[in-house]
Amino acid sequence: MMVRAWLRALGFLGLVAAVLLVLTQGRVNRGVTLEGRAVGGMEGEEVEALILELAEERQVPPQNARLDPATGEIIPDQPGLEVDVEATLRQVMLARPGEKVSLVTREVKAPLTREKLAAKKGNLLLLGGSKTDIIDDRPERVHNIQLATRLIDGLVLAPGEEFSFNAAVGIPTAARGFQEAPVIDDAGEFSQSVGGGICQVSSTLYQAAAAAGLEIVERHGHSQPVDYTPPGTDATVVPGEKDLRFCNNRERPLMIVGSASSREVEFLLLEQGE
Repeated sequence: MMVRAWLRALGFLGLVAAVLLVLTQGRVNRGVTLEGRAVGGMEGEEVEALILELAEERQVPPQNARLDPATGEIIPDQPGLEVDVEATLRQVMLARPGEKVSLVTREVKAPLTREKLAAKKGNLLLLGGSKTDIIDDRPERVHNIQLATRLIDGLVLAPGEEFSFNAAVGIPTAARGFQEAPVIDDAGEFSQSVGGGICQVSSTLYQAAAAAGLEIVERHGHSQPVDYTPPGTDATVVPGEKDLRFCNNRERPLMIVGSASSREVEFLLLEQGE
C-alpha cells in the first residue's frame, strides 16, 4: 500500500524514475552475467555504472552522408548504434539466476541522409581547406588517422554551433577500434599510446577552420615540432585535457568534409548557399 501511494504521489511523469529507483535499490540474482561479466549480487547502481562503461565502448556514432573530396560524389550515410541503458538495466535486475544478458541496443539514424545531401549538393560553397602529408605511415598510425577522420567527416554545424574534436571523435580506446601508435607527451618525449596519430587529424582540421575564417575557441600546440606541419599550425588533443574547438560564426550551416589515405589527410569546410 505504501508503494502504491508513493507512486501516485509522484504522478505519471515520475513513474519511469520511480521504476528505475526500485530497480537500482535491488540486487542481481546469483550467476547472472552481462556481456560475459559476472554481475550476480551487484546492486542496481553498480550495474548501471557498468552498463554506462560498456555503452561507451559499444556505441557507434552515425555517419552522415558526405561528399568525396576527390570526385564530388555522395558517400551514403550509415546508421549508428547506441545502448539503451534503462532497458538493459531492467533486463539485468529482472534476470533469473544464471541467466546471460546482453546489452540492449538500438539503431541511430544519421542526421544528414543521402537524400538531404543530394538536395544541397549543388548549393555548397568552399570556404577553406587544408591538406597534410602523412610522413610516419606506420599501419597503426594510418589506421587511427583514417578512423578519426571518418568520425568527423560529414558533420554539419548550424550557425553559432561549436565543434569539439574530443566530442566528435570520442575517447580513443582499443574497444572502439583505435590502435597503439607513437605520440608526443608533455615532456616532448615519444611514447606508445592508443590513438597515436589523431593529432594530425586535429591539426589538419584546425588549419582548414582557420583558412575558412572560423572563430577558434581552443587550440593547443605540441610540446615539440611535428613533421607534418610547420610550427604554429598544429593542434594537439588529449581527451579531458586539451581540445580543438571552433565555432561556426557564419550565418549558414557548414559541412565538414574529410578524407584520409595512406599518404595524406584533407579537410574541406563547405557552406550551404542561398
